[in-house]
Amino acid sequence: MNLSFVFYLLWYNIIQIIKREKMFNRKKIYVISGMSAVGKDSVFSSVVNKTKFHPIISSTSRPIRKSEEEGVQYHFVSKEDFQNGIENDDFIEYRTYNTNYKGVKDFWYYGINKKFIDLNKNNIVILDSKGTAALKNIFGKKRVVSILLTISDEERMKRIKKRGDFDIIEWNRRLADDKKIFTKKVISDYDYVIENENLEQTVNQIIHISKSPFQKFLSITCKVKGILFLIFLGII
Repeated sequence: MNLSFVFYLLWYNIIQIIKREKMFNRKKIYVISGMSAVGKDSVFSSVVNKTKFHPIISSTSRPIRKSEEEGVQYHFVSKEDFQNGIENDDFIEYRTYNTNYKGVKDFWYYGINKKFIDLNKNNIVILDSKGTAALKNIFGKKRVVSILLTISDEERMKRIKKRGDFDIIEWNRRLADDKKIFTKKVISDYDYVIENENLEQTVNQIIHISKSPFQKFLSITCKVKGILFLIFLGII
């Protein structure tokens, strides 16, 4: 075999290995999604506490809950300030939710302000399916890792009642919206589907995903398990 050809093959393979290493080591944005009261905030906070992930805190115009703090779960802003931010092109993505809060029809803004993202670090953020899709369009599918949390409706009901602001009309609206939003197609677009029965196990699984060079294989096995669980619950 020609010696120069051998050196070419060696050099080519070295370059490919370096490219793969750079791609894996590239800082990513981990997106946590899920239906209402599935435990997104708890998972988000625990991952941030156990890692060096940079938390991207979304902004919202919805009222703050008793258990929440400004700048922890969300940046709470007025509807007027949010609209000004939209006009000033401050948001990478934003969306609105129609709501029936305490019997009053209204709409709330949610969005990610550009100034809260640090691409020099691994980022983590809570987003809905539309926000997740928007982020993937902006930063690319290889940089955005989407994780869908699941749990039974009974467990979700228990968790939301613990918040202290339970409203049956609003809860029924959320249940109906969740079933419309999280279709089979939407669920299949997520990289990982994780059953969030146990907080510690869920958090450790996400940390393991972030450290594994075999993310594609983990994604397939995790998604299959999650979808089977959703089928078992009758959600899809």
